[in-house]
Amino acid sequence: MKSIYLTCSSTNIPYTKQGISCEINGQYADALDYFSKGLDAWKLGKFESADSIKMESELWKAEKLECLRKMGNWSLLKI
Repeated sequence: MKSIYLTCSSTNIPYTKQGISCEINGQYADALDYFSKGLDAWKLGKFESADSIKMESELWKAEKLECLRKMGNWSLLKI
């Protein structure tokens, strides 16, 4: 599902694409960092269109929680 999002998404926001790419590859800490940076930038008003970025911010929040959940599951972690 996430790889489909990467293929079909029209977003030009690197936080989303990089975060999902890392998550797909099992790099949950890196993905968490991208999603956190996206949320920080959004909170600081660094995006031109606040309305369109609102949906991205919801995705970042959800994916941050998913990364944290996966990082707590030792059997899913890749070394």
